[in-house]
Amino acid sequence: MAFFAYTFVDSTVGLNYVISAISVTVIIVVINIVLCRIETRSRQLPCGTRSAVFVHLAKVLSCEKEQLIKRAKRALLAQHDRKLRQPIALLKEGVLFLILFLI
Repeated sequence: MAFFAYTFVDSTVGLNYVISAISVTVIIVVINIVLCRIETRSRQLPCGTRSAVFVHLAKVLSCEKEQLIKRAKRALLAQHDRKLRQPIALLKEGVLFLILFLI
C-alpha cells in the first residue's frame, strides 16, 4: 500500500498541518498492523531468523532492533486486548447477574 500526504497549495497553513497529521496517523496505524503480523508469524521461526527479520526491518525503518521488537510486542498485546474486551465484559455481566440472582 502506498500512502501519500496530499498538500494543497493554499495560504492556510492549518489545512496542511491537519492533512499531514492525518497521514502520519494512518501510517502509524498501518505500521502497527504490519508489526503485529510480523510478530505473530516470526514467533514460529528460529531465534536467529527472527532476529534477522527485525534487524532488517530496523535498518529499513531507521530505528533500533530492540525498540522495534518492543513496539511489535506492544502492538500485539493491544490487539489481543481489543479482541478480549467484549468477552470479558460479557463474563462480568454474567457473573453480576448470577450474584444478583443468588441473593
